[in-house]
Amino acid sequence: MTHTLISVVIPVYNGSRYLRACIDSALSQTYPHVEIVVVNDGSKDNSMEILKSYGGRILIIDQTNSGPAIARNNGVKASHGELVAFLDQDDVWDDIKLERQAALLNQHSNALATYCDHRGIDEHGVVTSPSGALHYPRTSGQILEHLIRGNFILSASLVMLRRSAFDAVGGFDASQPHWSDDYDLWMRIAARGAFLYQIETLAGYRRHSSNTSGSAYEMQVGNAHALRNLERHLNREQHQRLLPLLREERYQSTLGTAWHYRLQGRRKEAINTYLAAIALRPSCLPAWFGLMRALLISGGPKS
Repeated sequence: MTHTLISVVIPVYNGSRYLRACIDSALSQTYPHVEIVVVNDGSKDNSMEILKSYGGRILIIDQTNSGPAIARNNGVKASHGELVAFLDQDDVWDDIKLERQAALLNQHSNALATYCDHRGIDEHGVVTSPSGALHYPRTSGQILEHLIRGNFILSASLVMLRRSAFDAVGGFDASQPHWSDDYDLWMRIAARGAFLYQIETLAGYRRHSSNTSGSAYEMQVGNAHALRNLERHLNREQHQRLLPLLREERYQSTLGTAWHYRLQGRRKEAINTYLAAIALRPSCLPAWFGLMRALLISGGPKS
């Protein structure tokens, strides 16, 4: 039986603490035809030393620090698989993860991507939450409308996609904030076809003090960017059907961002962002009240 090659792409930046657990989980996969591409994104710790210890079992790409979006894109460019799976440096996979997801995509030839469930783990690998389904909605198929309401695909480590789908949308957009560049990609792919939910918990998503998950404020900024970018990728039918929802979600993210700017005393940014929210919903009073309060800010941090 011929097995489709799966390319695993792992971006690394100062990831030495959890890197061995991450790579070992990729190497231990039961799926028989896997290549592992690790992109060292200008690490200043001993990550490269750890990577070299694996010898020929992994392909290492060394680049100046450019951010995870460019690192992942370069990893995909250097890979050869028809299927691509991403793994973050501090996350781990169950050994059947790739096997299960490849089987699902093989069963549904029209699907573009799949995501599995995850368990939350802490810095010691202790399970803090047995299933993401307890905290996040789960849907399968045409998921774009659900994604517009919020990113429930919490980590790139949960996703496997067809290289053809990745290439068709141009990969990760490096102009997006790094805490939302994956959300942006999932929506652009979901606008083109089915995104299947693998009803199994197959990955450990690690939360710790030094990972790059954004704050609530950063996530709102990132979401607003991603939602604005999505409008350019909708076809006519999607645009007519989803534009009201998209504008509402953009408004909420923009309003939240303006609120954070105002609390930080960043007067110019708060004013400009409240004006952007008003442009999306001119009749909504909270944005007008926020704008008036922002105009009263004096002093504080410079924009």
